[in-house]
Amino acid sequence: MFEVSFVYLVIYPVHLISLVGQITHSFSFNFWLRRDVRSDKNEGYISARITLNGKRAEIAASFKIDADRWNVAAGSVKGNKEDARTINVQLTAIKNRLNEIYLDLRRNQPDVLTVKLIRNTYLGKTGKQRTLLEVFDYHNRQMQAQIGKDYALGTYKRFETSQKLVQSFMKHQYGKNDMYLSELNHKFISNLEFYFKTVRSCAHNTAIKYITNLRKIVHLALINEWLDKDPFVKFKCTLKETRRDHLTEEEYT
Repeated sequence: MFEVSFVYLVIYPVHLISLVGQITHSFSFNFWLRRDVRSDKNEGYISARITLNGKRAEIAASFKIDADRWNVAAGSVKGNKEDARTINVQLTAIKNRLNEIYLDLRRNQPDVLTVKLIRNTYLGKTGKQRTLLEVFDYHNRQMQAQIGKDYALGTYKRFETSQKLVQSFMKHQYGKNDMYLSELNHKFISNLEFYFKTVRSCAHNTAIKYITNLRKIVHLALINEWLDKDPFVKFKCTLKETRRDHLTEEEYT
């Protein structure tokens, strides 16, 4: 594997403010040469690697060249041959397009900006991705319409509270107002439980009840095929049994 040393780096403040002050994101990308292990020749494919806040994604540029023609320091093909000039023009176009996408997403979708979103936008794979709060809103609107029929007002209010608490958690833990469903995983659920028990000072059963409400939202996303994987697969929502002393004869009377 041959990597270039050229890295385009931007560090910028976003409009979200964490509990400890203003947060920043780091964005970078670089071109590198991946050795073609299937070939006996000293050849490789040029690829682009995108990095956002330490998370990586790759895009294959699909240009195959001899490794001796690759300028590691410049991140380009050596020489003035026609194919070298053509490839280098394309690499510049890729670099400019990635930067344009990043700046646009930073400006218009900062709360859900991820390295996968940058890559998928470049590749044209930007089908509708639902966010967690969108599904919460969808669920709560349906529940509100059925108050007095299938649901009690208290049940609806508990889901409203759960939504607000999950949003507060995302701001606290990730510096975001919302997150894509695809970002949810076991670690997200575990961190949420820890947040409830420490930052919010919730008892175990209270924390689990809030998480159980979130699980219902995730289930709704799964059955509607808005989410591919269940982040709750290895998470147990187990309530602890509460012990109550028996009443004395005097307390009965």
